[in-house]
Amino acid sequence: MLFDGWYSSLVNRIRIDVVEWRWLTRLKHNRRMNPDMTGNRPVGDCKIAPTGTMVHLENHGMVRVFRIIFKDGTAEHWTTNDLEMDELGYLRLVEVSWKTEGYPGA
Repeated sequence: MLFDGWYSSLVNRIRIDVVEWRWLTRLKHNRRMNPDMTGNRPVGDCKIAPTGTMVHLENHGMVRVFRIIFKDGTAEHWTTNDLEMDELGYLRLVEVSWKTEGYPGA
């Protein structure tokens, strides 16, 4: 399931997990995670590998996080409960997401 960060609340993510669906969504830069077992901090302050990084998302559990850095220096963070998702799979879904947002009537 691919959905916008607007709907990425803990309650929504857990509801999707209960039915055992895989999801990918954007994260706000201040969402807290623990990438290295040293404590929670904002995703924007964490080192994220280009291939994605497995982290513990606060109040949720283990997820894989990806980061896109744009030419202007801004960053976008994405997360999934599919811990096996690779960079290519993630990029394909992000492209679908961007096309959907530009779709008339969306």
